[in-house]
Amino acid sequence: MIRVGVRELKNRLGRYLQLVRQGQTVEITDRGRPVARLVPEAENATEALLALSTLGFLDPPETPLKDRTPVARSRASVADLLLEDR
Repeated sequence: MIRVGVRELKNRLGRYLQLVRQGQTVEITDRGRPVARLVPEAENATEALLALSTLGFLDPPETPLKDRTPVARSRASVADLLLEDR
């Protein structure tokens, strides 16, 4: 990962964007403290989730998620269904 200060980033933004396009991650610092990251855009949802997991923003499930059961369709209105339920 490349670290760059805000001033340097402003002065050479095109250079750092090119590095990101090539797959590099750029950490932006303000007075030596990290404040943001420039990361390559994920090609698909799987890559995005993997990147978030790698950065520690999410934890993957321990077991695969089960398929959802489809919801039954009804011609009755919501109000009718609520009255029936009571």
